[in-house]
Amino acid sequence: MPNLGRHKEDEIDGYFQNLRFVLRPGGHVLLAEFATCGASKCAGLEVHRYSIDEMTARLGGEFTLVCAEDFTFVIPAGDPRPYVYGLFRRDCATHG
Repeated sequence: MPNLGRHKEDEIDGYFQNLRFVLRPGGHVLLAEFATCGASKCAGLEVHRYSIDEMTARLGGEFTLVCAEDFTFVIPAGDPRPYVYGLFRRDCATHG
């Protein structure tokens, strides 16, 4: 049986690797993710929940956190959905 957790982790690593590859020095990226205190599923699918610290670590030392904000969206049924937003700037002159 395949390790689905590892497969998911590989996909997440690939996403952040793509960001590091395509974003030029001086460029910005805004990440809006499910917060660590949020639901573990959305539309019946398991989600990965993030903290600003995890986003920062996954992006690596070439990125600086510009600002962060917690936001709770309340769905029409009345349930809260906490998200975390992080705006990062790529600092390093190295690209790719």
